Amino acid sequence: MRTRLTFAALSFLLLTGHGPFQCQSAEVDRAASALREGEAKTALDALAELTDDAPEVHLARGLAHLLRDELDDANGALDQAYRLVAGAEARGEPLENGPALRQRVAFLRGLVAAKRENWADALVEFRKALELDPADEDARWNLEMAWYKANPPCPAREDDHEPDDTRQDAKPWEEKHGKERLLCPGNTDWFTLPDVPQNGMLYVRLSGEIDTADEETREVSLALYGPGD
Repeated sequence: MRTRLTFAALSFLLLTGHGPFQCQSAEVDRAASALREGEAKTALDALAELTDDAPEVHLARGLAHLLRDELDDANGALDQAYRLVAGAEARGEPLENGPALRQRVAFLRGLVAAKRENWADALVEFRKALELDPADEDARWNLEMAWYKANPPCPAREDDHEPDDTRQDAKPWEEKHGKERLLCPGNTDWFTLPDVPQNGMLYVRLSGEIDTADEETREVSLALYGPGD
């Protein structure tokens, strides 16, 4: 079962000769071979010798930078690839492989956004990639994963008081952070309170907002336990 974003399948198909990569040169061939082996630095060295401003070259640079976690450089290269494709279309001279290039750019932009945990942008880009190629199962999977990350179920939205699901994990309640607690249906959150003097009185008031995004709400109940309970 795949449990994380898919990087490999579509990304390396960029440069196999069966996708949109139509800019042929010895440097491009070396870069393609290096990327298929996961050698991003070698690919960048080969591409550094190129002066060709072809969108495919910038796309390859973007992939290489992405594999090295150089996300700003990856975005810059992908932006330039997109500008060249869009510019050709604006001049009335659309590239034959323009739609495929757009799809690859969107997919890789989605991966860059996901690396940054910017799930809103990742959703936009993976959706574009899937619209351009509805048969792309990697784009579909990544879109679903990005949606889950952007809209996690309540139990996955841990607050800064976690873990606090058992009595043994109970932490002192602090007024400063108490207003930011997240209570999920079916979950129990434990807190410890300051000592109350003998014969003293303890007042507890609960207020908050109900998030109906999960279409699941529950009654909130409070229980107080003493040291001997």
